[in-house]
Amino acid sequence: MVLFFLASLGAMLSFGRIPFFLKLQSKCWLAIKRSFVCALALMTAVFSPAFGIMIACTYFLMYDKTGIEEIVPESLQDQFREFFNTTDK
Repeated sequence: MVLFFLASLGAMLSFGRIPFFLKLQSKCWLAIKRSFVCALALMTAVFSPAFGIMIACTYFLMYDKTGIEEIVPESLQDQFREFFNTTDK
């Protein structure tokens, strides 16, 4: 959050002319979204494991397919790949 704030401040002060701040800001925003979804899924999984997994799977399958390689554990990545192969046909 602090890095996002600093990147946003740098982007505002430079009027968006320095690409470093814009790139850092977009990476931080993506990390914040991923963290929020993972936290929501984990909190939901405490009470209903299937629904918690469904929340995480829905987000990563619909909105953030690159996040599967970065966030999802290796043991679950195979299940995602199988799901991709069945939906692509």
